Amino acid sequence: MGLIFWFLLKNIKNKVNVAGLILLFFGVIIFGFRLVSMEYQVSDFLSGWDSNGIGKRTQLNMSGLKMIKESPLFGVGLGNFLVRLPEFQKNNGIFWLQPVHNILILAWSEIGILGLSLGFLFFSENFSRKKINLIFKIILGVVIISGMIDHYWLTLPQNVWLLVLVLGLV
Repeated sequence: MGLIFWFLLKNIKNKVNVAGLILLFFGVIIFGFRLVSMEYQVSDFLSGWDSNGIGKRTQLNMSGLKMIKESPLFGVGLGNFLVRLPEFQKNNGIFWLQPVHNILILAWSEIGILGLSLGFLFFSENFSRKKINLIFKIILGVVIISGMIDHYWLTLPQNVWLLVLVLGLV
């Protein structure tokens, strides 16, 4: 929402339209707060509707880092994070069968530094020949920032298809 607002604000020359956009932006924010009843606490939204959500995500991050420490070069195998997770959550007190909610830790733990390096070389070689536009940078930034708190860009087929479609159009 903020990126859309910034883009529109940058491209509009008329100050009256800018004031209207600011009012529209805050109107949408207020409508969103009213749409979600005030019966919910802010912590419900920040911790994934679970009072132990932050603790569980921390434990998953720690398990992912243990996997990286055990096999930093090759990883535990593509798609094997959940298969190997019980081995690394034995003494945590919290057991949550979910992928780690960080795409960098997830990728490194599954394919290792060798796989990450090969992937980086592939992408840098392909994109060094092309001029990268602003829209591509924004999309990549959204994927990286949202990927720091969730795993969906790597684990859900819909998100992978969406990313491939959008990057193909850019």
